[in-house]
Amino acid sequence: MSNTPPPFILSIVIPTFNEIDRLPQALDRIHAFLVAQGWLATTEVIVADDGSRDGTGALAARYARTWPHLVALLLAHQGKGAAVRQGMLAARGDFVFFCDVDLSMPIEQLVRFLPPLAPAAEIIIASREAPGARRYGEPRYRHIMGRVFNALVRLWVFGGIA
Repeated sequence: MSNTPPPFILSIVIPTFNEIDRLPQALDRIHAFLVAQGWLATTEVIVADDGSRDGTGALAARYARTWPHLVALLLAHQGKGAAVRQGMLAARGDFVFFCDVDLSMPIEQLVRFLPPLAPAAEIIIASREAPGARRYGEPRYRHIMGRVFNALVRLWVFGGIA
């Protein structure tokens, strides 16, 4: 028997920080989605925990003991960007998808980012501001904070990208 890891078609990266209350619901929903799609055996899920102090990392590790393709990546606290980066670098799937633990973009929408529905592109970025986009349960203050952050990023980092 080979010790070679199985080929993954898809990797789902979930950065977390003190998300012990939301992580179980997110993982259960993702698991159910993968089972319904028939993708459980060809998808890895990476919980990239950013040094949570509330037990989120330990919870992810417990899930990993019963879900063979779930990886609990326990990191020192360096911020969400570092957790996303480490999770993406650890991913082994042909396609790598990043989502927040609140599943603000419903996991069922993932099929739109994979062939045959996805456009031919190296990177596809979902936007809550695109025409036709809908928001699910997002508080108004989060929307405003997001718009301010987006404006600052466009101003200082990625001028010309909306």
